[in-house]
Amino acid sequence: MYYYEAVSDPDARAMNRAQRSYAGQYERRLRRFDPRRRYAKSPELGD
Repeated sequence: MYYYEAVSDPDARAMNRAQRSYAGQYERRLRRFDPRRRYAKSPELGD
């Protein structure tokens, strides 16, 4: 019963969504600034 109450609370759902979104932004930022990926030769670009 506790799990259902926690999941059905709109405020808790909004907070959970915000935390997941922030985590996703952080992961994207790490990938974007990774220096190894910046200068890697990409097969899609024909380098």
